[in-house]
Parts: sequence; structure tokens; C-alpha cells
Amino acid sequence: MSKADHINFSTTILWRNLPTNSTLNFTCSPSEDELEDLINRAQLLDIRDVSSHVELSIQKEEIELKGALRAVVTQECVATMKPVDATLDIPLHIKIYPPYVKETPFDEFLELEYDEEYLDSDEIHIGELLTQYIALSLNPYPRHKDAPEPKGDEKNLEPENENTLKHQLKKLLN
Repeated sequence: MSKADHINFSTTILWRNLPTNSTLNFTCSPSEDELEDLINRAQLLDIRDVSSHVELSIQKEEIELKGALRAVVTQECVATMKPVDATLDIPLHIKIYPPYVKETPFDEFLELEYDEEYLDSDEIHIGELLTQYIALSLNPYPRHKDAPEPKGDEKNLEPENENTLKHQLKKLLN
């Protein structure tokens, strides 16, 4: 991969092949087959205009991934079953560590300004990482504009605007 390429979601980057103390910039989007897989995995009606701009800063003990991920998704309304479109604009700031690096203790992880990913091997599956961020950013209770207002306890099911993994974990712990 050169310093400014376009890759598909299925691209696997090998840690050992990356030059230390360097930066790689690339765009990434899914192929038609990968889009179909995203639709099935995330239980969407449709997904389109998926793109990301990624910068990898490579150091000996970590890779810092920064960038943005954008997708337009169509989900099914939980009340009316009508299609609901949403645009996902997801900021990315992830530190990726090789298998031999010890994981950050959970309570410290929640205070970090970035997410962490610990690899099982020296393979970085960019598309899988981006797919997980799309899934985490989906509205778990999409409602069509014509849907009736939620009643009683249903109001507490509406998601907050924050869709980061750490925000979701903090909500679970509180």
C-alpha cells in the first residue's frame, strides 16, 4: 500500500509489513458484496455512500488510527415498520496494539480520549473494525417521523446522541 491509496473493506494490513515511524493515508469503502454483508450483519434495509478517510500513524508498539467514517443507512421503524434513513458521521480515534502488549485496565480505559483495539495476531482487518463502528452507531430504536410518540417506559429507550463504545460502556455501568 502506498501513502495515499483506496482499499476495500476486505483488505488486511499486516503489522510486520508496516514501516515504523511512518504515516499512511487512505480511503476505504466496501465492495458490492461487502455492502450486502453489512446489510445482513447489521440487519439494515439498506446501506449506501459508505466511505472513510483514515490516517495510520505507525510506531513500534502501537498504531494510531484517526479519521472519519460516513454511511447512509436505512433501518426499519420499531413502531410502523416504515423505512427510516439516517446519516452516520463517525469520528475515528483508535490505538491499535500488537498481541504482546498488555491491555489497559477497564477502569482506565473508560477515561481514555480514544478507543483501543488489541490484536490477536499481526493482522489488522480494517473493514471489520469499521463495520463494528457502523454497528455501534446505529440507532437501536429507529422511529419514522409518522410513528406515534412513545409512551411510558418506551421514552427511556430512546438513545442519546453519543455513540462511542466508551460512552455506551459507561451507560451500562451507571
